Amino acid sequence: MESSAKKGMIFRVINTISNAGFSGLATVFIDYIKYHVREKWRFVYFELNLSEQLYSLPEADSSLVIRRAVQSDIQKIRNNIYPYMTKKQEYDKRYIDLIGKGGAEFFIAERDKTIVHYCVVFNQALDSPLIQTPFYKNNIRSDDAYMGSAFTVPGARGMWIFPHVLVYIVAYLKNNTDAKRVLFLVHEDTPGGIGFFKRLGFKVIENATSGKSW
Repeated sequence: MESSAKKGMIFRVINTISNAGFSGLATVFIDYIKYHVREKWRFVYFELNLSEQLYSLPEADSSLVIRRAVQSDIQKIRNNIYPYMTKKQEYDKRYIDLIGKGGAEFFIAERDKTIVHYCVVFNQALDSPLIQTPFYKNNIRSDDAYMGSAFTVPGARGMWIFPHVLVYIVAYLKNNTDAKRVLFLVHEDTPGGIGFFKRLGFKVIENATSGKSW
């Protein structure tokens, strides 16, 4: 019997060929090789103890509404967010389609009733995409949550929306889950990303991987 991972791979191959042909499949294959040979070894891993005091922020704009997404938000997310997505966000669409069905939690920010930001959170890091990275699995505890992708539409960037969403997410994890720590990763090439999360109170996990690439 085929594993769920193999089934998922077969589905992605068929879907890619249907939507982009064999040239699209070749592009996906090249990206896959680049990721596993080089890119996945360039992540910096962060942790935030949920018992610690998080940074304080100025009050958010009154037009900003942050909340946990529900199934009825799916079409609105597609309408408001999908036109701005790049290839990097394509992976997130599978989780958007599963909003309200368990597994991943979606947190969204709206300005003037338009969704301008989302962040994906997994209440169980052991059952998240973190498992597919070189992060030492023995470092993942049963009470760890994992914060996955976050995306803000271009016109709403620079407004401190993501930090306000983080405050909301941390409060949600504290009050509604058994999580004691949240894990997060940033690619080392992300402009200002490492310093940004340090300022927010996240701590770099030293020696998080073997440091070896293929």
